[in-house]
Amino acid sequence: MGGDLEETKLPEEMIGLLNWHEILKEISEYKMSRGYWNLIYDRKALEDILLSDTYKIYALPGIFVVKSKEDLERITNVALMITKKYIDQFYRKYAKSFETKYMKYEMLKRQKPLFVFEKDEGYSYTIQVKKIPENKALIEDIKKLARDFETLSKEDLKTLPRVYFAKHLYLPILLQSKAIERISPSGLVDSEREFIQDLKNYLRDNKEKFANVEIYLLRNFPRSGIGFFNLSGFYPDFIMWLKNGKKQKIIFIDPKGLEHTKGLDDEKIQLSVDVKELERGLGKKDVVLESFILSQTSYDKLVKGRTTPEPKEEYIKNHVLFLDDKEWPNKFFELLVVNLGGRFK
Repeated sequence: MGGDLEETKLPEEMIGLLNWHEILKEISEYKMSRGYWNLIYDRKALEDILLSDTYKIYALPGIFVVKSKEDLERITNVALMITKKYIDQFYRKYAKSFETKYMKYEMLKRQKPLFVFEKDEGYSYTIQVKKIPENKALIEDIKKLARDFETLSKEDLKTLPRVYFAKHLYLPILLQSKAIERISPSGLVDSEREFIQDLKNYLRDNKEKFANVEIYLLRNFPRSGIGFFNLSGFYPDFIMWLKNGKKQKIIFIDPKGLEHTKGLDDEKIQLSVDVKELERGLGKKDVVLESFILSQTSYDKLVKGRTTPEPKEEYIKNHVLFLDDKEWPNKFFELLVVNLGGRFK
């Protein structure tokens, strides 16, 4: 085959030739893996998707010519890609509408202990350390710390690999480390540790700006904390509260690499727009919702190879900040439109 790409779609006469046993099996598995538990469909519904005008395919001429079993398998895979993409968009649309309608505002409940010994006491850290002579002292220290909150709350504790942030809603905040074989929930990765350390340093160096503002941070529990199901179950890594009297801002923060981002249209970047719709649905004039991505990937690396990359300023405007920019905390608070003298605008 040769020539330029052309706009096309799946021919109607191909629908009956597709491997529908394979399509229905794979869509069922896809539904389960994405958590679309209440999605109902049948073969006719999937056929209607493929026959609709809701998609376009850009391909070389002859893409739908069948001369072998392999050709039919290839076309079946194309049909699967179309169907999965449609299902994602369909589910997100209605999940977003549902979330906005039924989201409500509640007081944060008391944080459960992180080191526990009873299975039904709630969330806890599970720490696995190899039982070897070199780790004997570490194992003993962990056992002591599990029952000693006063020591855990001290900044100069060096035993556990952790980052200390006094205004975090639980302690400790553990890091991934070679010294510890496994931590559950998992320890912080480098970008998450860098975010907390930079934030801590900025707040320490600018105390006077936040004299009348209470600031709290919470590491979000993956898959069981605050999630956005219209984004395929997206759970931002952190939640921050800026509180001044009865007014507060709730900020969802995700420090992450953006190597695989689709650009500014990426759904997780656009959460900064979507949360404003959720905010309106809350009907609380004193509560403001915001969302940020703190990119471990530098801007230069992110746009490398793109013919017409969006300017860095556009990323910042869309609440994407870059951790290699030492001014990111200042830009972060500027974007929150907070009067740092203590009043929310």
